Amino acid sequence: MGDVSELSLNYERQFPVNGLGFVSARAGIGSNEEFTLCRGRSCPTNNVLTIPIHLTASIGQGPGYPEIGLGSSLIRGDVDDQFFLFPVIGFRFQPDRSKPGVVFRAYSTFNVFQFKAKDLLFFPVGLSLGSNF
Repeated sequence: MGDVSELSLNYERQFPVNGLGFVSARAGIGSNEEFTLCRGRSCPTNNVLTIPIHLTASIGQGPGYPEIGLGSSLIRGDVDDQFFLFPVIGFRFQPDRSKPGVVFRAYSTFNVFQFKAKDLLFFPVGLSLGSNF
């Protein structure tokens, strides 16, 4: 959950940077639904496809890493197609990058580049739970 995706499935690749930390490249596919308010009747809503992409840098030796970078989302569906950028600031908990294990990530995004899909919610806080292998 985060960005413009209510729910997404992502793949992430990490690249070590001289023992200082690592750079992460992440891409996925997700969905969102129009947000409408209706009184006493059901409202039809449209689902949209979202493609979230993040490029972030994590600094430190772990297991906790502060994270900063740039994110983007492509929105396709029954709304105006859009591509927009946003800054990402977060924290990642990843006990040992060299062994399989659980990865938790919490981050915040800021809508500074004028997200304009009026019927979609922009989520300013994102959560990720995954596994490294």
